[in-house]
Amino acid sequence: MSARSAVPGVFPQDEQWGMNESVYSNEMGKQRVWLSGVLPYTQCEQVFARIGERFIPASSIWRQSQRHGERLQTYVEQQRAHVRVERVKLPDACHDHDQRKAVSMVG
Repeated sequence: MSARSAVPGVFPQDEQWGMNESVYSNEMGKQRVWLSGVLPYTQCEQVFARIGERFIPASSIWRQSQRHGERLQTYVEQQRAHVRVERVKLPDACHDHDQRKAVSMVG
């Protein structure tokens, strides 16, 4: 009996190993996106070749970054909608305590 994949074109074994449609594992995808946020794409390609001993073209790194970037942008916009200034409710001044507030520097 063989299990069928939930994603067309992806084998069940690939899903178990964390492979996706880009043929790289999810962890490798995260590393590519992180590195592309630190270095230009062509330098990312060189880092993966030299340190990771894997050839990953700059175009593949760019595509992965674009895919995750769109998802991250959507997430950030959703979070901003929940944390707008007009949604923040501060307590009334009458509920603030009467103690003095001060900051001092110890030498």
